[in-house]
Order: sequence, then structure tokens, then C-alpha cells
Amino acid sequence: AWHLPECYYLSKGQWVASDMCGSLWAKANLEMAFHHMDISVSLSSDELKAEFKRFDIAGMGNISLDDLVTVLCKLNADLPADDLVPFLNAFAPNGKINFEQLVDSMFCGTMAAPAKKAFNFRGVRPPQQMSTDELQDVERVVTDALLEMHGEFEGEYYPMPKSHSYPARLGGMSKQEAQLLETEGLLFKSKECIGRGVFATLEKDIAIFVNAESHLEVIVKPELGDHDVAPRRLKTLVKFLGDHFKFSGYHLA
Repeated sequence: AWHLPECYYLSKGQWVASDMCGSLWAKANLEMAFHHMDISVSLSSDELKAEFKRFDIAGMGNISLDDLVTVLCKLNADLPADDLVPFLNAFAPNGKINFEQLVDSMFCGTMAAPAKKAFNFRGVRPPQQMSTDELQDVERVVTDALLEMHGEFEGEYYPMPKSHSYPARLGGMSKQEAQLLETEGLLFKSKECIGRGVFATLEKDIAIFVNAESHLEVIVKPELGDHDVAPRRLKTLVKFLGDHFKFSGYHLA
């Protein structure tokens, strides 16, 4: 483990006051490594993400965790690899670094949890007990409402791979789309594909799981620097969907 002198951490040769320890110390070490790569975290988070896009095409996570740790340790011999790996592992689904999440964490200190809420329709059996026809009915009702959304909530519905229950996307989402959603933490696992899928906004900051554990589960990623935004967006989205479902004769339980 890293040991800090009281409530300070070393960043680019200067002691900086801190009320956090572990994550900020890792941040400081990363800052020094990036400094040696001529990438300064004095840039805005958007500018830093743009720099990483050269290495991480389309945010898919093309750089392996082990490769990043090796490079950082070569650039800064003082970096303790054994402690750096667990810290970075949180940003490496399937062993690939998601630089967008990593940069957000560095700028926020800690990442807020996404705002989540799951719903079933009143009087309708849960997905695990539904017939194929019932699953497809719920998928149709939910997607009809989702595709009416515009602005910050506008997005696309991705049926599960190999699904043929959604006429507009027979065969379901592509392998690349599934990989992107999984990298963003916006994909669920299911043995069955019929009547199931994921709606994601264009910015990939909101996802709605259709017929996963519940009829729909809403996930809103936290806003950088403002942990109150995600719950507010969740509330607005749920109200819109609830009102739309009523016109189709469905009510959220």
C-alpha cells in the first residue's frame, strides 16, 4: 500500500493538500507519468480524452491493462506496479483500459454510482415467467415509448444478439455494438435473446434494459463533477415513460 504524509500527496514535485489518500496518490503518480509522456492533466478532461483517442479508438478499450502498467512504470520507475494494477483494474473491463472512465475518475477523485431504478408493469408477470409472446409484447410497448424520446434522451434500441423479435433489427445487435455497450457497462447477460435488448442514448450515458431481471431497468451515468444530475435525469425519464405507457394501457408498478 502507499503511505502518505498526513493529508497531502505529491504531484509534479509539489505537496498538495488532500482529504483523500489512496485514489489521489494514484492520481498523482499517474499525473507524473503522463507528464513524462508530454500529456499534462492540466488539460481539460475533454482534451485529455481526445489525446487518448489516438490510442483508444472509438473508446472501445484497445489498450490492455498490463501494457499500460508496463509503459507507466518504464516512464516512472517509482510507480509501484503491484499497487497500480488493482487501482487501474476498475477501469479495465475484460483487461482493456476504458480511458474515458479513467479520466473521469482522475478529475472527480471518486466516481459516483449510476442512478438506477427497475420496474415491472402492473398485472404482468416478471420476465422469468413470461411466454415468448408476452416478452415480445413488453418489448414492443417499451421500445415504442423509448423511440419517441428526443434531445438528451434520444437514442437507439439494440436487441440482444441473435434476436428476431424486433422487426427493425432482425438478428439483434452486432458483435461490435455488443462490445461497445459492454465496455460502457451498458449490457446485461441473458441466456435467452427473444424480447430482450438495450436502449442506449446517443451519448451512451443512459441505458434501459428491456426484459432483463425486470420489464425495464433504467441506468443513468453520473455527471462529471455533479452527483445530483443523474438522479434528476432518472426522475424526468421515468415520468416521461410512465405517462407514455398509460396511453398504451400499461402502468408501472
